[in-house]
Amino acid sequence: MSHNDFTDFMLKEYECIAQAFFESREVLTKWFKYYLTIMALPLSLIALLYKDKSNEFNLYSLPSTLSISLIFVGFIGLFITFIMLNAAYDSVLYARAVNGVRQYFCNTENSILSSQNLSIDKYIVLPVDVMSPPYRSQFFTWIIISASVANSFYLSLGITQICITNKYLDKYTNISVMLFMFIIYFIIHIGYYHVTAYIKEKT
Repeated sequence: MSHNDFTDFMLKEYECIAQAFFESREVLTKWFKYYLTIMALPLSLIALLYKDKSNEFNLYSLPSTLSISLIFVGFIGLFITFIMLNAAYDSVLYARAVNGVRQYFCNTENSILSSQNLSIDKYIVLPVDVMSPPYRSQFFTWIIISASVANSFYLSLGITQICITNKYLDKYTNISVMLFMFIIYFIIHIGYYHVTAYIKEKT
């Protein structure tokens, strides 16, 4: 393959990967909208059930139907969070690939201009680092933390309420068990994030 053929290949690769990057961001945005809609379902159900009797609402004494819906929404939220995370990883991969193509052209041009003591680096605004952006970014971290809190709260509250209804727990141990379960589910979210990000960074 000649130099010109390879350059044409890299240009085509750049176009395809850049398009894939924008599509992956759209997928992430779409799933985030789905997530917010699903997370709002229990609140809508509470508003419907207690529309005319708000004084009877007790967060720690919920009907079975509402408790089951909390568990269901919590598990769905957990899986959607993992889907969003993998979509975010795809966008990082494509961004790094685009940076690599950009780096190739910059290095090629610099090698040509080096004999004239010239460089195009000062004209390059977008990144050319193939290790950027990182898989563990501040933006993704805050999304995961927020989703972890919501999912873990729904799951721990729903499960403890079901246990109280079936007399496996009493109201005095409910809070401590709920807190313990919340921490466990929260750790599962954060652990999945850090482990998968580490694996992606090493592969």
